[in-house]
Amino acid sequence: MAFLGPSYGAPPEPRRGAGRVAVIDVSSASVADSALERCFGGTPARPALRDDYEVHAAADPHNPKNVAAAWMTVGPTRRDYVVRAAYSSDGGSTWSPPRTLPFIACAGGSKESLRVSTDPWVAFGPEGRLYVSAQAYQGEAGGHAGIQHISVITSADGGRSWDEARSPIVEQGPGVKLDNTSVTPDPARPGTAYVLTTHFTLPDPVGPTDATREEERRIGRAELSKTTDGGHTWSSPRLITPDEPHAYADLPQIVIDPRSGRLYMFYSNPRPVVGGIFLMTSEDGGSTWSSATFASPYVPLAKRTPHPSTGTPLSVGEDIMHAAIDTTNSRLFAVFVDSHFGEYAQIALVTSSDGGRTWTDARRVNTWQGPAWLPSIAVNSEGRVAVTYLDARPDNDRQKGRVNVWQKTFTSNANGDLLNVQEKLLDRFVLGQATPLEPGYFLGDYFSVVAQGDAFGAIYVKSVSAAGSVRTRVFFSR
Repeated sequence: MAFLGPSYGAPPEPRRGAGRVAVIDVSSASVADSALERCFGGTPARPALRDDYEVHAAADPHNPKNVAAAWMTVGPTRRDYVVRAAYSSDGGSTWSPPRTLPFIACAGGSKESLRVSTDPWVAFGPEGRLYVSAQAYQGEAGGHAGIQHISVITSADGGRSWDEARSPIVEQGPGVKLDNTSVTPDPARPGTAYVLTTHFTLPDPVGPTDATREEERRIGRAELSKTTDGGHTWSSPRLITPDEPHAYADLPQIVIDPRSGRLYMFYSNPRPVVGGIFLMTSEDGGSTWSSATFASPYVPLAKRTPHPSTGTPLSVGEDIMHAAIDTTNSRLFAVFVDSHFGEYAQIALVTSSDGGRTWTDARRVNTWQGPAWLPSIAVNSEGRVAVTYLDARPDNDRQKGRVNVWQKTFTSNANGDLLNVQEKLLDRFVLGQATPLEPGYFLGDYFSVVAQGDAFGAIYVKSVSAAGSVRTRVFFSR
């Protein structure tokens, strides 16, 4: 029986953006470096089957033609993970061959105990230094047994060569788990950068039912480390968010106002009742922090979001938010997925024009009112905002499993209204279940869009046919 899905109505036609869209393959299926061969097996002539997903990218703010991206790659056993990267020196038109970064032993890392690397984040400093942060584990990805590192690797030449990975945050022991990471260089202080992760702890057991309530009781605090010498050395890590029940700081991330030097640290707490988007600020380079303030409520998804034409659940990354700042006027933006506008996943945007003291009500970004997910946000040098996202709006051929990659650009006023809106279809593909990490279709928990001067480039993962099967690969559109 065909899945009919909920009725969303006909999608309105957006005002279209001008210009043609270029779609560039970043993680070519035919390219395997020696480190990847060591980690996954295979040879240059017969590379091991693999999937690429969960990609992040950045452009050099002082030379936006320099772009770098990093993503996770999973091997044929589905238990082997590495982080790979590529760079472009022409704005994303062409890309270097992907390189497996030496976060773990098989990829050339110095820590022999580390076997798995995941969850990359990419950023450029004002001097052009490139930073990539990632998680590295002794055991399986996402596990909390054995040694867990939050590591950072840097490049002084845009990704052509890499320094040794450093590990600002290291944890070990039962009841402790690190999850996600972000890295943010200070745009006004060359060599200064901040790395964040979520440090989860489980309170001591109090009864036989605790095993079934583990996630319910777990506390997740933002953990911070800082470098002032370009990533060669890092400060001792500190837990900076509240230590209290139900306190989750999922994917904490910093944006910095280059005019004032103020640090804004955002995180999401997707818990029912206490959930929301939260903000903390620092006026002294991260030494002290304000209390957490509330930017927006988070409305939990009432149910799993299915693809309208197949009924297969979509992995929408509802616990991940993204933040940005307009450096022309210091306006703050946060974008996230929740049920503000209906029972299924849609994309909400909130803004602040007064340094985070007050926030607008949430505005719906996606044009079609059906499922929309995996948003990312950037602001360009002209103060124009771009949000990229996926949706599953129907099209004329009604091919099952169809997904659209959209880029919506706009300006925003103090009320949070979306003005001068343009929407561009960047790409379209059919979802294939290449990476069965959880029920449904998984492309990663996040993608990204990068500001390139007065333009934008979007990087994302899509399903393609490769070696007689469906795989997932990284693509860049502009």
